[in-house]
Amino acid sequence: MNFDALRKRIDALVENGVPEAQLIVRKDGKEVFRHIAGYSDAAKQRIARYDDLFWLFSMTKVYTMTAALRLVERGLIDLDEPVGTYLPEFKSLKVQDGDGTVDLTSPLTVRCLMSMTGGFNYDFNRYPEMQELIKNKNASTVEVVNAFSKRPLLFQPGSKYCYGFGHDIVAAVVEVVSGKKFRDFVKDELLDPIGITDMGFHPTPEQQSRIADKWRVEYREDGSKPITLGPKINWLRLTDNYDSGGAGLFGNAEQYIKMVDALANGGIAENGYRVLKPETIDLMRTNQLTQGVTEEFQRQSPKARNGYGYGLGVRTLLDPKAAESHSAVGEFGWDGAAGSYVLIDPENHVTIVYVEHIMNHGDIYEVHHKALRNLIYQSMGL
Repeated sequence: MNFDALRKRIDALVENGVPEAQLIVRKDGKEVFRHIAGYSDAAKQRIARYDDLFWLFSMTKVYTMTAALRLVERGLIDLDEPVGTYLPEFKSLKVQDGDGTVDLTSPLTVRCLMSMTGGFNYDFNRYPEMQELIKNKNASTVEVVNAFSKRPLLFQPGSKYCYGFGHDIVAAVVEVVSGKKFRDFVKDELLDPIGITDMGFHPTPEQQSRIADKWRVEYREDGSKPITLGPKINWLRLTDNYDSGGAGLFGNAEQYIKMVDALANGGIAENGYRVLKPETIDLMRTNQLTQGVTEEFQRQSPKARNGYGYGLGVRTLLDPKAAESHSAVGEFGWDGAAGSYVLIDPENHVTIVYVEHIMNHGDIYEVHHKALRNLIYQSMGL
């Protein structure tokens, strides 16, 4: 294995404006590469460290799906059961039809939530009841999620793909079924048994002090794309008592990879803890979209999604040639709004976690993640 070109690529990202970058690669359950570059603060006084923390945003979804699928394995959640079975507020849903509404022609199921075909989006303006509710900083996950049921769905369940609050609703389902706050269920079922000690939904003051400065790319009319400093907050941590299943986790590459690496190795973590059964992992990475909806999913971001479908909360590789990828069919994962990226390849037993902290960094998804992915495989001779 020769990772020299990969190391240079990460260093070049930092030289060209990425303040801090972390990358860890595991193969067959063992770490084969790690590299870090840059500074964690705007003043460039703190050289990047592996215990720096980041808001992982939508990389949370892989953990949320894993947590929920543990309850599916126990027979406590049925993917094809109407959501209203678990959250009664969702029993009387309607679908938007022009200026009016119509009845559902098929139920909103847990599978619809997981596959982003439930008719929700991430437009806060669409959910005024939620905006009113979160003025109460003690509002719970279930209370906030119930507010989504007050608005009609954007389309009939299962008929289209739309990225939105579906996984936040899944977190509320997990709370109701397990009888625990979502943060506690994730901690008890995933973090503690695997030995993940520096991740969660609500950082302590000490952890908050280690969150790297968060940046944002500004796209200007003159074509420039300066990176400007932004607040360290996660705006999807809606209240002090809300656990966002879609985007709430903080962590870093070193901590995050411990669980997802199990998914690349038959569901068993390095310490022997079983996270999921192999057949459940296969279900997670099975494309849930019809052919037409898969094509719609790909058209939304062709540079990043060509050759991919969408499983239960994760992209899943259908056609390596179309994706220009060296990874195997069934490779899966996702990314985060601040530029992070996870790849899980059960066929080659490869896991990749990349972390940065830049919002609105379009190039990272369409160019750099793809380049890093292929360099990693080339470096390992795959």
